[in-house]
Amino acid sequence: MWASALNHPAGAEAHGFFVTLIGTTEVVPFQGMALPRGYHSMTEMDEYVTDVLMRDLVGHDKRPVSFLVYLWLAAEGQRLGGEVQISYQELAESIGVSKSSAQTAVGWLVRRRLLKATKATATAVPCYEVVSPWRARGVRD
Repeated sequence: MWASALNHPAGAEAHGFFVTLIGTTEVVPFQGMALPRGYHSMTEMDEYVTDVLMRDLVGHDKRPVSFLVYLWLAAEGQRLGGEVQISYQELAESIGVSKSSAQTAVGWLVRRRLLKATKATATAVPCYEVVSPWRARGVRD
């Protein structure tokens, strides 16, 4: 289900919102907000990800797709509660880039030790685990 419109009716509470889904408005209260059924709350990220890692990957390394892959895998891993098993093609479609860009980004993140990739066999779909090395060093807890 995709939200077709965002409505703010007169008198609506400031902390909530309504989403029109295929001609009906369905609202579900969620921690002080109203989210349509099937939607999830925003993923929590370490401040380090946006304060340091984004600038490092996008600005210094000139690899913005690597940052998108890291961000998407971190969010998906948090949602699933662990590792994410996904093909390069599915990963590419999930973030809106080419398969080769996703593959190059994964390689870069593995090289930078920001991502662990494992496979059961050489041709199996990889399992990814997002690594946060700054946590081990006690940086910006």
